[in-house]
Amino acid sequence: MSKEDLETAHKKFTEDLMSNTEDAHSFERDGIKAPHIVGAGLIALMFGFAFTYLQMRSSTSQENEAAKDDYYSVLEKRPTVDIGGEWTLLDTEGNQLSSKDLRGTYYVMYFGFARCPDICPNFLARMSQALRILRQMPDSRYIRLKVLFVSIDPERDSPRNLKKFLDFFDPVIIGLSARSSDDFMLKECMSKFKVYANRIYINDKKSEYMIDHTSLGYLMDDQNRLAMIIGPNLTGEQIAK
Repeated sequence: MSKEDLETAHKKFTEDLMSNTEDAHSFERDGIKAPHIVGAGLIALMFGFAFTYLQMRSSTSQENEAAKDDYYSVLEKRPTVDIGGEWTLLDTEGNQLSSKDLRGTYYVMYFGFARCPDICPNFLARMSQALRILRQMPDSRYIRLKVLFVSIDPERDSPRNLKKFLDFFDPVIIGLSARSSDDFMLKECMSKFKVYANRIYINDKKSEYMIDHTSLGYLMDDQNRLAMIIGPNLTGEQIAK
């Protein structure tokens, strides 16, 4: 019986009961005894419970549907920051690699330098762990992901030095850079990804320096759109998820 049928039956039964009741203070009328009145009351109570139950179940069902819609809407949300775009850089073999070459492939972009004492190695270690986890997944053959490490210190990160540095991490990580820190290709790429970099000189001769820089990874989808920002607090397992 549906909610509407129960509501109609309950209303009709109540109207019939009221029409047969002439004295609200009397338990007997024209052969109707108190037990009959009590029985009728119990039936009415049962109708009331059934009606209330259907209302509660309908309300719960609507809440569950709303919660499910909210869940899927969160999954579909993307960062609204204007990050990324077309770019072209040089790999460790001196060949050009551009965002157009990665169409149809998800990739992670990270900017750093080989002499970084902690932040860059930490990110690359977490990404290496994430890549290992992804390769162990049952549907790993369908996952197409590249990881790009862009050196913002090409004066010291020669192709040979950059390649040697990346050898400590997962072998699929690709090293990219430019001919110099003033190279338009590098500056344009950093600008599109909103990357900050500032040299901190250790001596007066400016021969030794560290670089304070943005320490975020950018997951780009197969259409070269920002899909996720990978923060410094995410573990390799969290990144893989």
